[in-house]
Amino acid sequence: MREDWEDIELYGKQKLEYLRKFLPYANGTASDDTLRRFFRKINTQEFQKISSNMITLFTFALAGFAIWLAPKLHRKADTSATH
Repeated sequence: MREDWEDIELYGKQKLEYLRKFLPYANGTASDDTLRRFFRKINTQEFQKISSNMITLFTFALAGFAIWLAPKLHRKADTSATH
């Protein structure tokens, strides 16, 4: 299934209540025309670099959280097994 700007606009409208948990979206989500204009204007190479950096940072943050959380889960499992 090929998605186009109209499909993305529809998805945003369908998920608006969920999206409002993060931002108010006082004027609703972007229209297909707005999305099209936005993505035509951005520098795609710069956008790709920024997106890649964000994913890398997020991955390291998750790995750090897992390293922090693992000993706590292990201790809890040990405590639960003895009761």
